[in-house]
Amino acid sequence: MILPKRFLFTLGTVVLCGGGIELLSWLVLRQMDAVTIPNYSATSTVFPFSSALLWEMSPNDQYTDVKGIQYQTNQKGFRVFEQSVDAEGTILLVGDSSTYGFGVDTVDAYAGLLGDCFQYNVFNMAVPGYSSTQSKLQLQRLLDTHTILPPIKQVVIANLWSDMMLAPKTDTQRIAQLSKVTEQQQVFSSQLYQFSQTFRLLNTLRFGRQEYEPISIDAILQAKESGDTRRVPPNEYQANLHALIELTQKIGATPSIVLLPTNVYEDHPPPEEQDPYRHAAHALGIEYGVTVVDFDQNGSFEPSDFLDIVHPSPSGHRKIVTTLCSTLLADSTQY
Repeated sequence: MILPKRFLFTLGTVVLCGGGIELLSWLVLRQMDAVTIPNYSATSTVFPFSSALLWEMSPNDQYTDVKGIQYQTNQKGFRVFEQSVDAEGTILLVGDSSTYGFGVDTVDAYAGLLGDCFQYNVFNMAVPGYSSTQSKLQLQRLLDTHTILPPIKQVVIANLWSDMMLAPKTDTQRIAQLSKVTEQQQVFSSQLYQFSQTFRLLNTLRFGRQEYEPISIDAILQAKESGDTRRVPPNEYQANLHALIELTQKIGATPSIVLLPTNVYEDHPPPEEQDPYRHAAHALGIEYGVTVVDFDQNGSFEPSDFLDIVHPSPSGHRKIVTTLCSTLLADSTQY
């Protein structure tokens, strides 16, 4: 078969132009500083680093603290609570260390007690230090990749105090930066980047030379970072709660927002700094018809109900679950 001359001419023109562009790209790259594949710079002695969530708990792990409190995680990396084969539903919780049950056994934690109240299995996704930004991404990933049985009936959204921690950057900015590092690693490691000078030049210009600041997970968890930015500003907090509510309703479960108490006898953010967050939660409750349980409007807590500034003691957990049981059970009968 003899190819038409016009086709051969067109093919030759394309090859020559492509080769010319490749040669020009090679010449430009020779005049530029080489860009190396970036890497994460993160330190953590408490939880494993995660480029998607900043940190996660190790799966199938077990630890006993100096007070004899045992912490055990399941295969998904969440704290283990007693399960029942007869349960007709699952209550899922997202939040930080107070909901995780820091400093108390699972039998004393409000998450487990709430499961007993509903007679549901407990799926506690709370992770120490997690903000609403992390919980949103965490729940989205779980629902995209796993099926929880028995089906999820209730979702408790209990983010607040970690969101208000001061930091040099917001969690959204940090996760976006790590996402860019991941994307850049994938591009720079691809075969196309290795063999095409044009593709290499375009992506060198796209990413440029980035300086990624080290992230200390320990400093975040211990609130030892310096900065005047909230990890999650009030407008982002409202957007995150909005997304968590919609994720919950999408799977046919009932969401509720829980604003856990603080030890009013210790130093904590003044009311004028808390108010924008609380107002955002209550506004969403009105908009979506979602129950909001705000414990800082409840004056029944004593110093003995806390282990420190925010973490409830066993007696504090019992007071929390007493209110939640009566409120959420009444709410669930409406659906």
